[in-house]
Amino acid sequence: MINKAILTFFLFLSVTCFSQRTGIQGKTDKVNYYKDRQISYVEYKHEYLSTNGKSVFIYYDSVCSKTQKQRVTRHYIHFDDGHSIKRNYYYDSLVTINRDSRIYTERKNGVRDSIILNMDNNYYSVILDGKVNPLQISFSYDKDSLVNSLYISKPDSISYKNAKIYLAQKYNIPTSFQDEFTYHSDDKFSLLINFIDKFRMDFLIYYLNDYKIYVTFYKDNSPKDYGYYTNLGRTGTWYRYRENGKLLSKGEYSGSKFNEYGTEYDVKKTGKWLYYNKYGCVEKEEEWNNGVLLNDSTQKEKKMRKKRIK
Repeated sequence: MINKAILTFFLFLSVTCFSQRTGIQGKTDKVNYYKDRQISYVEYKHEYLSTNGKSVFIYYDSVCSKTQKQRVTRHYIHFDDGHSIKRNYYYDSLVTINRDSRIYTERKNGVRDSIILNMDNNYYSVILDGKVNPLQISFSYDKDSLVNSLYISKPDSISYKNAKIYLAQKYNIPTSFQDEFTYHSDDKFSLLINFIDKFRMDFLIYYLNDYKIYVTFYKDNSPKDYGYYTNLGRTGTWYRYRENGKLLSKGEYSGSKFNEYGTEYDVKKTGKWLYYNKYGCVEKEEEWNNGVLLNDSTQKEKKMRKKRIK
């Protein structure tokens, strides 16, 4: 009875917090659980995010151990007429939005039918530094991944709608980006995107007054590395993700250097570093001090095994 009450409380708390962040209100339609009875995802009834929305699915990361009970929202999906929209929360200040061409029909006998459409325009967007200086870069593209439009804007922090548009570029003939795209704003920031092909990004740099945000990408434009550079080089907390969006590693850097050819070297880790397995569970911990490794949980485990053998 107590465990059920606690679970109900945490469900209420997680839904309330997410509701405050996204504007979702109302009762849940369906709750799904992992084997340990922790929440897997919540399906909301259909009138919460848009007038045409059918359902909203909020997904939570899995629990790795009995002591790790806190849920972190990783992404949610809602369905509009003609497509589904998925938001991935890689971090508070790094979000991606994808709209694909899947339409979900009304339920028939309790089963939801899905139909793949050949739509003219899909959509991809990446939001950076949502707390301090938010910036949103958005593309619409056709079935051949050729770009129809490019928008650079300041997003609303909750709905991610355009609060201010810096650039609205539409292409009468769908285009394929090559090499670098740069943009300089009067609002004291600059943007550089290095493209590999069509609208596939290799890396992105968001230049602000005293620091810059650096993001690298996988082939599907999902983020790979995310962190900051200052006049000391690579500094602060950096994140590396797997292609499925789960965290691979997290830790801080105290600085780095660049040679005359722009190659980075002398990259110094500092503080605690965490490494995660494919399930998103911590499998290794390290302690660093300005580039010097102090402790390694893997080595500790090996020493403990040797002691037990002896």
